[in-house]
Amino acid sequence: MPLVFVHGVSVRDGGPYAENQKTRNGLFRKFALKKLVPDSTKALIENPYWGRFGANPAWNGASLPDGNYESFGSQDGVFEEILVDLAADIQAPSQDKVLLTLARLSLTRAIDCLWAAGAFTDSGSPAGDALAEQAVRALEYAAAHSRPKWLEKVANDDEFVEKLLTALGTWTPQTKLVESFGISDIWNHLKTAVTHIANSATALLTNPAARAIRPWVNSRVLLFLGDIFVYLKSRDAAGGGPIVAEVKGALERADKARKADDDKLIVVAHSMGGNISYDILTSFASSIQVDLFLTVGSQVGLFEELKLYKNSNTAVKAPAHLPKPANIRKWINVMDLSDVLAYATSPIFDSSLDTKIDNHVPVWSAHTVYFYRPTFHQRLQARLQEL
Repeated sequence: MPLVFVHGVSVRDGGPYAENQKTRNGLFRKFALKKLVPDSTKALIENPYWGRFGANPAWNGASLPDGNYESFGSQDGVFEEILVDLAADIQAPSQDKVLLTLARLSLTRAIDCLWAAGAFTDSGSPAGDALAEQAVRALEYAAAHSRPKWLEKVANDDEFVEKLLTALGTWTPQTKLVESFGISDIWNHLKTAVTHIANSATALLTNPAARAIRPWVNSRVLLFLGDIFVYLKSRDAAGGGPIVAEVKGALERADKARKADDDKLIVVAHSMGGNISYDILTSFASSIQVDLFLTVGSQVGLFEELKLYKNSNTAVKAPAHLPKPANIRKWINVMDLSDVLAYATSPIFDSSLDTKIDNHVPVWSAHTVYFYRPTFHQRLQARLQEL
C-alpha cells in the first residue's frame, strides 16, 4: 500500500528535517499501515519535498513587524510552536513543570507533547525510528494507566520523563509488540527534548498570546502566503512548474509501486499540500487512481470557493455541489476544531467526509504538529480500517 505524504507550507530542509521525516514515516508504519499491509516496514512512503521551490523572501522577512523571520525558525522557535499547539491552555506553576501539569490532566496529552518535541530534538544521535516504535508502547501504557501512582510523587518534568520511561521499560503490554528498539534508544533523546521544552516555556507561562503566538503567526503568515503565491505563479509554467513536477513524480512512483495483493494508494496531504495535491490530481495527473485522499488541516474547500484551481469552474457555485474527482475513491478531510487554517470540504464537494477532532487547545494553534503526535496516528489507524 504505497503512501504519499505531501507537506504544507513553511517546510524547509536542514535542522531536524531528516529526523522529522523518519519519525513521521515510522508513525505511519506503526499505526496507519500496520493492519493494512502484510509488512508495513516494506511499504513505500514517498515524501515529495516541494519546499525547496517555495518562497524565498528577498529582504529576509524585513517586512515582518517582529523582525527577521529566520529567528522564528530557530530551534527554540520550534518548541514554542509545540507548546502553543499542545499546552497553551494549561497553567503550569513553573517552566520545568509543563509536561507534569499536562500529565496530571491527561497522560496521553503529555505523551503527545513529549513525542512531538522529540521529533524536533537533535540529541546527537538518530532517534526517529525508535521514537515511532515506542509511541505504540507509550499510548498502550497510557490507556492502561491513565493515572499511575508514581505521577503524584513526581516533582518536575525531568523526573516525569525518567519515571515514564522506566515504567515503559518494565511494563508488559497486552498486545504483543514486535520491537527492534528499546526505551534506552530514546532515553537521552527525550531527556534532551525536556530541556528544550523548559527553555521555551517562559513565553507560555507569562503571556502566550502576546509573546509566543504573535511572532509565530507573523512568521507563518509570511511563508504561508509566500508559498501559496509562488505555487500559483509557477503552476502556469510548462508542465505545471517545479512544485507540480516534484509532487506529481512522487504520485507516479507510488502508483507504479502497487502490487496485485496490495494495490491501494493513499495520499496524505497537510495544509497547502492538500491544495497542491487536489490541483495535481484534477489537472496534471487525473489518470492516477487514489484509494484514499486524506487532507489534514487543509484549505481545499476555501481554494475552490475562491476558484483558484486549474480546473475551477467559476459558473459552479452555491447551492450546487461539485462532484468528488472521479480518480479519488474516498476522501476524508480532517479538521481540528481549534485549527484556524482547517476548512471544510463537504459543503462544496459531494462525497467528501469532514472529520472533526478536538484537541482542546486555543483557537490560534493546533496546525503545526498533527503528524508528530502519536494520538493522531492512532485515530488515523482506526479510520483506515474502514478502507
